[in-house]
Amino acid sequence: WSGSLGHFGSQGGVNVRYSETSPVFVARDGFVPFTDTKDLGAFLFQRRQWRTGPLRELQLSLNANESTHFDGSFFQRSTGVGGGVRTANDIGLGFEYSQGGFEQYRDHLSSVNVRYPASDFFHSVGLGYSFGNLEGRRYRRFTPFFSYRFGNRLSVRFSHDTSRHSENLDLD
Repeated sequence: WSGSLGHFGSQGGVNVRYSETSPVFVARDGFVPFTDTKDLGAFLFQRRQWRTGPLRELQLSLNANESTHFDGSFFQRSTGVGGGVRTANDIGLGFEYSQGGFEQYRDHLSSVNVRYPASDFFHSVGLGYSFGNLEGRRYRRFTPFFSYRFGNRLSVRFSHDTSRHSENLDLD
């Protein structure tokens, strides 16, 4: 079972949720990502917009999640902070930092990105870069992308990911 309580508006929002999946739970369709978990999570975001000045939008978000097994032992934990700005020149800059653990692993990941024009999701180009440690190993990811909408019906987004992780570090 699960439940959540939240409030979202144009300038921000907050959400708290709780869920449990029994150790003996069996789904009719056969898909259950994890059983034997109790999860508590929270999310908060704030956004401000201006019509004049060098900054037109500022966003900030915080999230946290804690998961245990039914016997109380550790399963998963994550925290993160993210944000972004949109300039008067319609350049979008974003960042995110997250840290967490999953069973025996302790990870942290930072990401930065830039997009232009930031106010038009359907016609834009951008670059993203992520770095940190996943599963105890160095991780890097570079992602250029562009989006285009043909008329009012067909939208396409092309991106290319180049990742370096423990499985392919020997290729460097």
